[in-house]
Amino acid sequence: MEIPATMKRLVLTTPDDDMSKVVLSVEEVPVPKPRSGELLIKVAAAPINPSDYGVWRNTKPERCPLAIGNEGSGVVVASGGGSARIVAGVGTKVGFVNLPKGQGAYSEYVTVSAMTGTFPLPADLEVELAASFFVNPYTVFGILDTVQQRGATGLVHTAAASQVRVEARARATRVRVRDGVRGSYTRPRPRRWARCWSSSPSSGA
Repeated sequence: MEIPATMKRLVLTTPDDDMSKVVLSVEEVPVPKPRSGELLIKVAAAPINPSDYGVWRNTKPERCPLAIGNEGSGVVVASGGGSARIVAGVGTKVGFVNLPKGQGAYSEYVTVSAMTGTFPLPADLEVELAASFFVNPYTVFGILDTVQQRGATGLVHTAAASQVRVEARARATRVRVRDGVRGSYTRPRPRRWARCWSSSPSSGA
């Protein structure tokens, strides 16, 4: 695969606490070159999380334009050698996180540490489906681990329309979940609540 000299990426140019006033722009920059231990990834997909909104709101204007995006997925197109060869070869589908300073996931290409920032994916998995492999799954595990450490048997999840899907893992751990959806768009309809848990240890739910 031929790698271009330049690429496009999305940057934050005007942060603002009022999201309607935030300005994001597209800029063209050189494609980063992987150093020893790093992989060059052609980005397939990158999610938007609430933590991204925090960056758009709270970044100091003097730091802009700022490359944005925390995680994503894509395909390895080049290696810097070293330990990178052990983790993933060219053509491997990966999820990525922990980007070097000055880079963001909303880019055509990123470089990332093979050992601490990538996760090889199954060959039969659509690469775009793994874009949220880090933030949301670890959020779910963190929530349920906290519930269990406190000796509780259930929790109220007030962001049930988000990508954080607590229910499947909750069934496995026998934690009761009550789901609610916040926001004005839910008001025309009655608020719906769901209750999910395994009915018995052998239920397989």
